[in-house]
Amino acid sequence: MNKEAIFICQTPLHVLCASIIANKKKDTYASRKIVITDHKIHNGVKEVIEYFKWDSVEYCIIPKNKTSKLMHFFFKSVTSKFKGSKKDLDVYCGNFWSIYTKCMMLNYKTENLYTFDDGVYNLFLESQEDEHITKENSAIKIINKLMGLEISSYELFSKIRKHYSIFNKDYSKVYKETDIIETDFQDVGLNCDVEFRDEIWLLTQPFNEEKLMTYQQELDIYKYIVEENRYLGKNIKVKLHPRSNPEIVRDLNLEIIDSAEPLELLLLKKRPKVLIGVNSTALITSKLLDKDILSKSYFVGENDNHKVQYFKNYGVECFSVGLNREES
Repeated sequence: MNKEAIFICQTPLHVLCASIIANKKKDTYASRKIVITDHKIHNGVKEVIEYFKWDSVEYCIIPKNKTSKLMHFFFKSVTSKFKGSKKDLDVYCGNFWSIYTKCMMLNYKTENLYTFDDGVYNLFLESQEDEHITKENSAIKIINKLMGLEISSYELFSKIRKHYSIFNKDYSKVYKETDIIETDFQDVGLNCDVEFRDEIWLLTQPFNEEKLMTYQQELDIYKYIVEENRYLGKNIKVKLHPRSNPEIVRDLNLEIIDSAEPLELLLLKKRPKVLIGVNSTALITSKLLDKDILSKSYFVGENDNHKVQYFKNYGVECFSVGLNREES
């Protein structure tokens, strides 16, 4: 048991999955280190990181600005190229295609690479031709080729030894090996005293930050969903995504769920009667924790139609938003 493992995370879901895996393999490694890397520490990360007793915790914040990120990656690449031997350990990560994750991977050998869930991406991944695997930032592609780093998304994907997933899905056409940790995920809350609430929780998504739509378009979608569910006669509260604009709560004139914990952990303590959201895998994980929760997912546009059946397979009710979103 002399081997070490490092877990590279960005989101609360990453940290939760990493914690479950680290706990499962607590007798495998002499040391388990977790690194949180992004342009900021997202809400909920520090709360969920307490779930497992890590041997070492590190935060690595990289500027959000595109030019700054690429410059950071370039200098890390130069250092990595002329550095002596890299540390040989098992590397676990949630999204190997992220520039933040790749910057951290430059410090280690990647022959022993393992991955875990990153929400929607993993649930809807059907083949090795998915754009997360084949698509690459042009600047990173050039740096990778010049430096001979072997850290493109496709190269990293080919090295993945095993993927750990809380979703009970057949990944045989994607990964060499998969370990379904759905049961371990459900066991997280076995000893929790749950408070059941006669409420509706609206889950937001960071559509505006990801430039998928304008803030007003995103707000209009939530307003539509809220009005569609008022007939249930329950108090509606907002659970913000870690990267959502907090002004949404004010503009919707609704109460906020005052907790930075990721939904998956919050539901272990407090559980509403209804969860509503837009194309959020949290609606599926809620059903994994409690099949009696009424979960309702709304889908915007025809591009998401192929995802509907996945949600229905877990007992999530699915609807179309039916709004005409004009391009900004």
